[in-house]
Amino acid sequence: MDLDGLKEKNELTFLVGAKKSLKVKMVFAGYVRQAHPSLKVSLFSNGQHIGDWQVVSSAFQEYEQHIAPEHIKENGELLLDLVIEKPTSPKMLGESEDTRLLGLAVQSVQVEDVKPND
Repeated sequence: MDLDGLKEKNELTFLVGAKKSLKVKMVFAGYVRQAHPSLKVSLFSNGQHIGDWQVVSSAFQEYEQHIAPEHIKENGELLLDLVIEKPTSPKMLGESEDTRLLGLAVQSVQVEDVKPND
């Protein structure tokens, strides 16, 4: 099966108030295996690409990204999209009959104000 075209998108919405510099911190583990050793996760804020994370571990790790004030809507809404490139299933890897496309197991998500030293 050709995995090049497969992408999964996940949306998170936050009401953050006034436009200001923010930081999103996420703790997650990737569905990575020897036969599928990495995942690329692209992060979008209100439709604008703001960064990429390369996930190479199935252990929980913290990832962080700054978000500029212009990426927050006038109504104070922050919409984050995580696009996971080439998710795979246990069935595709010959591990089980589970056909769900798996990417990330998210443990926590925090959105914080950026402090002057950040």
